[in-house]
Amino acid sequence: MTGRPLECRDEQRRKHPRVNGLDRIEVSEDQLTLTVLFLGRAPEGIARDTVRIDHRPGALAVQVDDVDVRRAEGPGADDCMVVRVTAPGDYSTYTLRLVVADERGRPTDRPLPGLDPRYARLEFSFKANCLEGPFGGLDCKTEPVCDEPLPSEPEIDYLAKDYASFRRLILDRLSLVLPDWQERHVPDLGIVLTELLAYVGDHLSYHQDAVATEAYLATARQRVSVRRHAKLVDYTVHEGCNARVFVALETDADRVLDPGQVQFLAVHGSLQGLPAVLTPDDLQRLPFGGYEVFEPLGDGPVQLRRGHNLIPFHTWGNRDCVLPAGATAATLLDRGRRLALRVSDVLILEEVKGSCSGEPQDADRSRRHAVRLTSVDASGVDPYSEPPGAPVVEIEWAEEDALPFPLCLSAVGRAPQCALITDISMARGNVVAADHGRTVHREPLGTVAAEETPMSCLGEGRPAETAVVARPFTPSLRQLPLTHREPYVPDAPASRLAVQDPRRALPQISLAQRGGAAPPGGSRWAPRPDLLDSGPGAREFVVETDNEGRAHLRFGDGRLGWRPEAGTRLVADYRVGNGPAGNVGAGSISRLLLRDGSGDTGGIRPGNPLPAAGGQLPETLDDVKSLAPVAFRTRIERAITEDDYAMLAARGDDAGPARVQRAAATFRWTGSWYEVLTTIDPLGLAQPDEELLRQVERRLRRYRRIGHDLVVAPAAYVPLDVGLCVCVEPGFVQGRVRAALLDALGNRGLSGGRRGFFHPDNLTFGQGVSVSRLTAAALTVPGVASAEVTKLERLFAGPNGELCDGVLRIGPGEVARLDNDPAAPEQGQLLLILRGGR
Repeated sequence: MTGRPLECRDEQRRKHPRVNGLDRIEVSEDQLTLTVLFLGRAPEGIARDTVRIDHRPGALAVQVDDVDVRRAEGPGADDCMVVRVTAPGDYSTYTLRLVVADERGRPTDRPLPGLDPRYARLEFSFKANCLEGPFGGLDCKTEPVCDEPLPSEPEIDYLAKDYASFRRLILDRLSLVLPDWQERHVPDLGIVLTELLAYVGDHLSYHQDAVATEAYLATARQRVSVRRHAKLVDYTVHEGCNARVFVALETDADRVLDPGQVQFLAVHGSLQGLPAVLTPDDLQRLPFGGYEVFEPLGDGPVQLRRGHNLIPFHTWGNRDCVLPAGATAATLLDRGRRLALRVSDVLILEEVKGSCSGEPQDADRSRRHAVRLTSVDASGVDPYSEPPGAPVVEIEWAEEDALPFPLCLSAVGRAPQCALITDISMARGNVVAADHGRTVHREPLGTVAAEETPMSCLGEGRPAETAVVARPFTPSLRQLPLTHREPYVPDAPASRLAVQDPRRALPQISLAQRGGAAPPGGSRWAPRPDLLDSGPGAREFVVETDNEGRAHLRFGDGRLGWRPEAGTRLVADYRVGNGPAGNVGAGSISRLLLRDGSGDTGGIRPGNPLPAAGGQLPETLDDVKSLAPVAFRTRIERAITEDDYAMLAARGDDAGPARVQRAAATFRWTGSWYEVLTTIDPLGLAQPDEELLRQVERRLRRYRRIGHDLVVAPAAYVPLDVGLCVCVEPGFVQGRVRAALLDALGNRGLSGGRRGFFHPDNLTFGQGVSVSRLTAAALTVPGVASAEVTKLERLFAGPNGELCDGVLRIGPGEVARLDNDPAAPEQGQLLLILRGGR
């Protein structure tokens, strides 16, 4: 037999019951024994002279030494034959045949009777089991493939990239295949088809160039591509965040509103004939996009009380009173015992009258401040009020919500009336925290389509099973822009309402599955920044925003996140409204929308005494390209050096911003390992509390180096002993100048957001106290003609040349402190000597 043997995928002839032949050959490790397996029974008459081993010219000849036929027992069993050779062959291909011997006992070319001529010979190699050589580690089985005829390919100019070159290329090709077609007139059908194909080719070429452009961060122009490139270097591209605002509601009667049915509107343009409370039908009267929508934060019901519209302050019978800057407590008058304030309620302290005229239109609109109550005591009364026994409510709020300006409560008006004006400032209740964004309910995203799988055959009459595979499903939302925000913390101080980190903001969207096989655990889907930590059954997806601001959804592949199955229908609930468009001014929110249109819609007047704030634009692509490659250098995610520990201690985390002004770290050898002593200087406090120390320690444990023990402790505070001699200008009262000096050189907050010289936030690690700065701070006080520092030293340490050097030096782990508290003189003291004045 010459030429290439016949190759078939399904050899039905081998399964025929009457077929008898050679099946396969197994070579022993010493390559001297060949085990030949038969298809069925071995024929009779097999001897050493009937076994023939052929080889190609030049190969090592192999002679048969002995043959042993072994009959199998049982019906349907296959026999085998053991052939021993005189010497192993080389790497050539040998052929074993069973032939008829002649009269002299020499093998002939005729197959042995009883063998199928198709299986009367076997090709094999003595080196098939060797690990080395050309046959080492190879599978001897061949896979027959029906070669498809190769089409004749024309010569193509691969430099053609635009419409003109594609048109010329097609016309040149047509000149070869259709030489008789010479028409070049524009209306000709052939020219029309040629130009249409050139147009399509131009678009495909542009698409290829665009794909190549999007392959690199520096050249990418699509926001989705830039976002994915940045994620490779662990940089998160933010999509901005929405604005937040406090809405104060005035009501004529006590009532409860469902937050899911309430929306606040900031309407642009004319409001004539538009009621304060709207229904969905009333929205038809407003132009599209002519208003911004705000919705309540939190899930609890909105409780409105008539007595909380405006709450007067109680001055205990005193006149010309002011709530000073930095105040964190006040007393409210509960007329008729109608107040029901609770901890975590928000009040807006607001000046409602002019302090000189008593007219509402003269009120200073900048004197408005929101506070969240941390303590409410409604058990007190004023026994000496008019009438006696007036009920009062003592309220307190957090230091972060401290009053930034003095709030006038009562004052004497202009001459000649000089009348007492009361209730200049009042507390406004019924305050609801809201954020920018309108909810879109149950928007269908479509059905996951099935992939068209071609039919195939496993064999004759054996069709292969067809698996239903879902196509890639990447729906997009119809409305834009999608709202992004940080999770709302209901009990956080009011000053933190608009403070959002856009990189921690999450898209406000959720999906519900309406068809197909529900994934384990339910049918709700939640958004995630990425799917790198998502398991195979996680019902999570990623929101990606394109250059036009439209949101596209990307699902998992079955390994990282659940892959929606074919036939699944998804619907989306999401919010629309993002960025600085929600930063409306004070008084812009003036309409309330009840979406269900049910209930009493009158008697409610919404308003926002304070402007909305916090809305930020999405990060620009230019910023991402410049910041992403170096982000890993600027944001530390491990602590190795002392500076690393100090920086991480002062940095915020996912739980919220840090309350640490600055931190310092020092390595200390304990004899067996290093201990990291981290000292912290808190914001707004003279000394950190235990909770802050535990919070910083928990944060550092995530970043510490293995083998480093952590110790977090307060900074080493250095009390000071300072003395000044001050000359007061004539005409100024010494007592008032002294009080002003104590404020300017004190440790408290002052009006207008100013701080005293020794305020805890003005001093930090290693910051010395200079004579020149002390003198300059004293000279800023009205009435001070001159000031001289007469004493500047550590308390109880005595002078150490500080006045000669002009500065009192502080160590790197120390913080200067001067409280000037007579009850705690060990925390520093200030001595003022005033001369002159009156």
